Amino acid sequence: MEFDRLVTKDSDLVRGALVVGVVVLLITVLYPKLHHGGELVNDRKGYELLWTNAKKRFQLGARGILAAAFEKHKNAFYMVTDNGIEMIVNPKYAHEIRNDERFSIAAYNEQSFHGTIPGFEIFKQNVVEERLFINAVRNKLTRSLGKVLGSISSEVDDALQKHWSDNKEWHSIPLHATILPIIAQQSSRVFLGEELCHNANWLRITVNHTISFFTAVEAMRVWPKCLRRLAARFSPMCKNLRAEIQEARNIITPVLETRRAQRAELLNQGKDPKEFNDLIEWLEELSGGQSYDPARAQLKISVAAIHTTSDLLTQTLFNIVGNSKLIEDLREEIISTINTYGWQKSAIYNLKLMDSVLKETQRLKPISIGTMVRVALEDVQLSDGLEIPKGTKTLVSCHNMWDPDVYDNADEFNGYRFYKLRKLPGQENSAQLVSTSANHFGFGHGMHACPGRFFAAAEVKVTLCHILLKYDLRLVGDRPNVIEHGVAQYANTWGPLEIKRRKEEISV
Repeated sequence: MEFDRLVTKDSDLVRGALVVGVVVLLITVLYPKLHHGGELVNDRKGYELLWTNAKKRFQLGARGILAAAFEKHKNAFYMVTDNGIEMIVNPKYAHEIRNDERFSIAAYNEQSFHGTIPGFEIFKQNVVEERLFINAVRNKLTRSLGKVLGSISSEVDDALQKHWSDNKEWHSIPLHATILPIIAQQSSRVFLGEELCHNANWLRITVNHTISFFTAVEAMRVWPKCLRRLAARFSPMCKNLRAEIQEARNIITPVLETRRAQRAELLNQGKDPKEFNDLIEWLEELSGGQSYDPARAQLKISVAAIHTTSDLLTQTLFNIVGNSKLIEDLREEIISTINTYGWQKSAIYNLKLMDSVLKETQRLKPISIGTMVRVALEDVQLSDGLEIPKGTKTLVSCHNMWDPDVYDNADEFNGYRFYKLRKLPGQENSAQLVSTSANHFGFGHGMHACPGRFFAAAEVKVTLCHILLKYDLRLVGDRPNVIEHGVAQYANTWGPLEIKRRKEEISV
């Protein structure tokens, strides 16, 4: 009898396991069919049971798939991506969607980047922290640019000496690998202050966490949603992610506690607290005593800013190297502007040719060919009747940025393009790097356009001023190709560049 009960119990366990396995398989196989309302432009091939190969084809050739799909479907279509099923819409809808509150970027980020799973909380929907973060960036960081430009310039000078050296002979450097720590150091000066911007452990985390984060995101996407939280508990990549967050907290907390204690002591003495022009202080000030996670806020801005800024600077250098006239014109502009304005906010505005070069770099190679990511919070019907069902993840295609009907010689890099457009009546503002439009999505468009774009533009311009005045540059072999992965586009991360120190015409 006991034996029979054990056998029966084991059989029940086996049957239960089989049922779970079948359910998971069905979810994996049928999930896309259950979550979209239209034809897939890159569906599985007839012999494919799973969606693995369809996702691989998307990762390797998304740009071509999108181009072919828009030949057939002019307005919108559904597509298998590495992030599940998404609706890709024509850029003609960008202006209409840009401020539509029936769509949510926060919901998209939480769903796409597993924001409810421990380790991925920087993309968890949190209204209080999101408002605090945006307010600090828009109303403090952007308005304080004039106060921090000198500090940024000092950090660029220090970082270039460490990573590029003063060697006056031609020597090869791994461009992207050296740009990352240069951007990380100057960004950390503004985000965390002087005491942490040289902290080797913090600089390591602020560079590595983005890589750790998106590697873990990809790893979790292979699991059905119902199993991702469990998988994350045991995944070495997710464990590493959580460890980095804790290490960041251990670094930031003592600095914050020391500042709080010093502030309280000075106030008790009737003295004014020391002023800090950095994000850690602005978050404290704007929080008004409300609870928030300082480490999470710092990691969020690191993930959002450091690699994207480094990517823009890397691609810009690859674009201009070898163009001696453009580089000479840029140097003349830098010398004239810095001589006139020094490191004031007006200097950033008046680097107009440099601004054009950066905007043109973004036009040809945006960080993603799918922008304005959203989730529809309700059934939406756009003005021409296009229907977007509730829960649909949407992206706006960027293909009009290299459309010959929009831009002359659209496939060619022209560093002077927006410099000339800026001189035309009515385009004085729209042709600027930080301006967004339905024809240029370098920083997104609408109410969710990148809030840190003014800071990013200033950072890159200050760094380029130092690089172009202090170094000669030349290519090693052919110009490196852009790396494409799904809708993401990255500057070549292993392409080398040869540099040598030159005598700068003015001190920067």
